[in-house]
Amino acid sequence: MKEQEFTIGQVEKITGISKDRLRNYDKKDILSPNKQKENQYRTYRANDIIEVLGVEYLRALDLGLTDIKSIRETGDIRQLTAVLEKKEQETAQKIQTLKKTLEMLHKAQAECRRIQNNIANYSLASMPNFRVLGTLSETTSFLEYEHLRKEKNDDSPILKSIMRKMLFSEKGIYQSEVLIIDDSNYDTEVLFPKCLYTVVEEKVLGQNISSGIFQQSMKWITDNGYEATGEAYIKPLMISYPKQELICYLEIYIPLK
Repeated sequence: MKEQEFTIGQVEKITGISKDRLRNYDKKDILSPNKQKENQYRTYRANDIIEVLGVEYLRALDLGLTDIKSIRETGDIRQLTAVLEKKEQETAQKIQTLKKTLEMLHKAQAECRRIQNNIANYSLASMPNFRVLGTLSETTSFLEYEHLRKEKNDDSPILKSIMRKMLFSEKGIYQSEVLIIDDSNYDTEVLFPKCLYTVVEEKVLGQNISSGIFQQSMKWITDNGYEATGEAYIKPLMISYPKQELICYLEIYIPLK
């Protein structure tokens, strides 16, 4: 009795695997269905269909076709185990990366809400602590960014690793420096318990506080009966493109006595 054969269309209906994918398995020498000489139509026997299902199982483990082909050629369970162990390690690393990305997304959304709630408004807030890793000559001293990346020694975004510190007196700002910082482990620690806090938008990445913003900040401090310590900290929160123009949103902390 002749063994029953199935067309590629029938195999697609049986397995739910598209004809294009089945053809690709054939092209990559993963499967070897019969081909009619006169028209090259593929026909699949029962063993071929079982093999299709086996390949799809390995694909569900996120194994690549190269690994699957190697496993299919050797049939060695030890090699399969080694391939699966390697894939497990790669997947665990991907999960850690995705978890980090998810945390950054949550933080970025919170920062967007902070911008909306505080832009051009003045309030009291505590300033989170941070660790200084080094300094830059200027925010736009891009040739020094290699030094920046070495100092922070991780893959965190550069935008979140810089902060400007300013010193001022009644006569105005007399000193300014750009800090390379790490604030990743200081969320619950407070550097200054009481600060004037506001969010502003700037076209340039935090090179300075405009004189208008500085004057308004000092007026708020005086009008509300506070006294500044003479320091100001400016940190990038987010970038956006209103009206197709690059804008950096900056949060400003001015410690109070």
